[in-house]
Amino acid sequence: MDDTVTGLTGNLFEVYLKPYFLEAYRPVHKDDNFIVRGGMRVVEFKVVETDPGPFCIVAPDTIIHCEGDAIKREEEEEALNAVGYDDIGGVRKQLAQIKEMVELPLRHPSLFKVIGVKPPRGILLYGPPGTGKTLIARAVANETGAFFFLINDSWRGRKTYSVSAVNFNGCIDPALRRFGRFDKEIDIGIPDATGRLEILRIHTKNMKLADDVELEEIAAETHGHVGADLASLCSEAALQQIREKMDLIDLEEEHIDAEVLSSLAVTMDNFKYAMTKSSPSALRETIVEVPTVTWDDIGGLHNVKMELQELVQYPVEHPDKFLKFGMQPSRGVLFYGPPGCGKTLLAKAIANECQANFISVKGPELLTMWFGESEANVRDVFDKARAAAPCVLFFDELDSIAKSRGGTLGDAGGAADRVINQILTEMDGMGAKKNVFIIGATNRPDIIDPAILRPGRLDQLIYIPLPDEKSREAIFRANLRKSPVAKMDEDDPVPEITRAHFEEAMRFARRSVSDNDIRKYEMFAQTLQQSRGFGSNFRAEQAVLKIQHKAIKPFKMMEMMIFIAKFMSVYLITIVVCILIGLHYHSFSDSSINSAMITMGAYGGYLIILVGTFFGIIMGTGVERRIDMFYSVVGCILFIIAGALILDHFANSVYRGSLRDTGLAKGCISIVGGILFLVDAILVFRGEV
Repeated sequence: MDDTVTGLTGNLFEVYLKPYFLEAYRPVHKDDNFIVRGGMRVVEFKVVETDPGPFCIVAPDTIIHCEGDAIKREEEEEALNAVGYDDIGGVRKQLAQIKEMVELPLRHPSLFKVIGVKPPRGILLYGPPGTGKTLIARAVANETGAFFFLINDSWRGRKTYSVSAVNFNGCIDPALRRFGRFDKEIDIGIPDATGRLEILRIHTKNMKLADDVELEEIAAETHGHVGADLASLCSEAALQQIREKMDLIDLEEEHIDAEVLSSLAVTMDNFKYAMTKSSPSALRETIVEVPTVTWDDIGGLHNVKMELQELVQYPVEHPDKFLKFGMQPSRGVLFYGPPGCGKTLLAKAIANECQANFISVKGPELLTMWFGESEANVRDVFDKARAAAPCVLFFDELDSIAKSRGGTLGDAGGAADRVINQILTEMDGMGAKKNVFIIGATNRPDIIDPAILRPGRLDQLIYIPLPDEKSREAIFRANLRKSPVAKMDEDDPVPEITRAHFEEAMRFARRSVSDNDIRKYEMFAQTLQQSRGFGSNFRAEQAVLKIQHKAIKPFKMMEMMIFIAKFMSVYLITIVVCILIGLHYHSFSDSSINSAMITMGAYGGYLIILVGTFFGIIMGTGVERRIDMFYSVVGCILFIIAGALILDHFANSVYRGSLRDTGLAKGCISIVGGILFLVDAILVFRGEV
């Protein structure tokens, strides 16, 4: 550089370069700048050309040419800022429009004069930060040889052209956007996979890449990344490669071993790590993620999984097949079913299988008290989803924002109806959908507006049921697959115990198992008893028993009512028959003792049986059947004892012989009624009634 060799005389090669490269085997690259200290001066050199390739290592037999005039610092800085169309990727269509709108008026203004129209005076570039708006403006100026000002300048000349850039064109005054000022507005949007591949090739052209690096795969997995994000991704990958070699680098040494430098090469694993640390700058306002949930994390629901693969995964992975057969894939699906059955988990799993972004929106989060803000929130969510395509947009608690229109007359000017209208407009795709799949989840599909469920919107309805026995077993295996499980638990009837429970209850059981085992281990540590046997294996039965009360949800209550109806249908028949016959004989009795015995035997037995039945149902099924059976048997025995007491009382009576027959009949009825209760209870618990 000219400013570092001022006043120097003599042979620069002998004084500076030869000692610097002598037996050092230093790697160099074309356009590299390096500093050499020697002769009480610091001189900066630049590698202008290397032969045969852009990379080389200077060996003792390498020929170094150091002739000609020194490079001027001003020219070097201008060259660093010089960019052209070849330095920009991912905006091929936009560059074609810009060339048409900018280069033609600047290079050939006479064309517009001959035609008799005024040439366009400016364009407005808008788009998310980092998409390359300023870079495009610099490239246009360099390609056309025009002066470039990074300011808002109102000076107008014959051959001037104003190019402005904003992140959001809605913030510009309409007077500035009219014709004659900014004649054209060009959206510099988020690049697609092809555009990202072009940008990656530009940013990695000077990087030393390992053979396993697949830029096509990286471009396919970096949804929503703009040029600045991809540049940061490449930089982070290179830094990760350096971190891996830090144990071979001595920071105290001035020079790094040439073998270490030659071994540096950015690998695919470095890019994978960088992708975990990188997030799209255009989507940081919205929680966008590629979930880590897989099908293995979801137990059961095999039919639902298969249907989701056909609806979501196949169109994303095989769009050419759908195009070949002229098929339009479904754009939305509605999950409905009991709470906690895995609706959100299924949405995350299908997003992960497709390697698509996942945006989860809670319905009430979109609603605000300000006029028009709720609709704007809906519009913004859909815009973010399109920008992050392929994307799964998941609306949880859809019924909170999509209730049938016309039923909310008391709200602020029909705000709820306006939100639904905005959702319908976005689902219809006023703009390009760009491979966005919408999933809604609700517990109340009956109150959702029918327009949302028509074909072309959420046209596929999938019921997520309570898990059956095989599904419950699969849920337990999925949640316990990373935990040590005792072998004796493999044959335990856990799916039978947890009948009518759902997936979240199964997860609570797994957590309770862990807590219970840890509690045992703490007790062992405190009492210093045995050194083994605690904390090594999980036992499921105690935790399952613990969650019985906590698992009563609305759908559990529905099953409980069904059970009650089944029990009562059997019990009430016997109760009504016995009471009617008992009251018939009681009307002919004058004995208060007789009345008390009948009341104690009949109604006491009925009460204990019903309390036991209800208590058993509330506690759940499975192990608690023993408790229920115990109460029922106790009630039946009490009923039989009451009948026996009545028989004994009247059999030993010497008064009013006519009543002896009446007592005999009443006692027989009580005994027969108790036996009927006992038989009914056994049949019901065996599932035969």
